[in-house]
Amino acid sequence: TGSVLKSDGTPYFNETWLKNGNNVYYSAGNAVIGSNGTPSGKFDIVSSTGRGLLVTGDVGSGGAQASFTGSSNTILLRSNNSSSSNYAFLVEKSDNSSVFRVGNDGLIGVGNNAPSYGLDVAVSARMEHSLVVDGTAQMNHSLAVGGTGLSVSVDGESVRLVGSSSSYIGLYPDDPTIRKGYFGYDEGVLKFDSDSSS
Repeated sequence: TGSVLKSDGTPYFNETWLKNGNNVYYSAGNAVIGSNGTPSGKFDIVSSTGRGLLVTGDVGSGGAQASFTGSSNTILLRSNNSSSSNYAFLVEKSDNSSVFRVGNDGLIGVGNNAPSYGLDVAVSARMEHSLVVDGTAQMNHSLAVGGTGLSVSVDGESVRLVGSSSSYIGLYPDDPTIRKGYFGYDEGVLKFDSDSSS
């Protein structure tokens, strides 16, 4: 057995820590670091400046650097501010580029370190099952749909196109860069035609 001592030789604790090989145990209660208050858990870290907990190393492909297991609620992350410049949770690559970011403002970015929406995805995404959108969906780039195709239903209408003066659907059956036909509405005229333009 051994004790943790102050510089004057007096013990920090009345209880002793038990040593077994290279391991040290304390089973008499809870412990706190960075405060003289009552710990709120088995091991409580209070840090007002700098990192509270830093884990480095490599356990190899057979394990994880940190593991949390619970039968109900497991991990809670809470921030004391709502600034968009700060985050509650961040995953980065080795080059420090963002993989997954949860900002203190509640916005989530995937491959995006500065999300502007509730879910802002800046990388490719794949969905194996259905996607339900109750509000407005806006796409600034291409949308590729496999399987049985794309089905859109809004207020009982199969497909609705909304535009200022014209709306079109292009048909690309063989190549996504070669249009074989189109139909739509342009300046009061309903149009349907075939072509080979891109």
